Amino acid sequence: MNASSLLAGLIEAFQHPIDPEAAKIAFTPEQWRLLEGFLTPFPLRESQLIYSRGNEDKSLFLLESGRVTIHYENSEGKVRLCLISPGNLFGEASFLGRLPRKSSAQVASAGKAWMLGRIKFSEMMQRNPELAVAVTQTAAEVLANRVFNGKRRVAIS
Repeated sequence: MNASSLLAGLIEAFQHPIDPEAAKIAFTPEQWRLLEGFLTPFPLRESQLIYSRGNEDKSLFLLESGRVTIHYENSEGKVRLCLISPGNLFGEASFLGRLPRKSSAQVASAGKAWMLGRIKFSEMMQRNPELAVAVTQTAAEVLANRVFNGKRRVAIS
């Protein structure tokens, strides 16, 4: 199988995101092809907890289908920060900052994500530093947009 068949749904989701505020991912066809070797498919089951606040995992997730809520727990229960839709990514703050998760991510509707873990990202930096820079810039752009739009919709994950 080639990247066009394995990542076709993901590429389509990022080329035509549901959320108008989603970052415009400008990977070239060659970058998508190379990215395939570093991403792990991550099936999403409804109500599944992907990660929780304080977790040390640093993975970045690219959402192909389904929906994911980002929230944190306060003294009165959960507070939903945002709903991530296909064509967007999440987990960017811990991925970039190497800090524990500041929020939790839970599946709102079943679907599929692709995960880029720290080990695979380290491998990417060695094998294809240009691709690693493109991924980092994309994650940073998403984080910056979420910080900038924080008063309207907080979603730093």
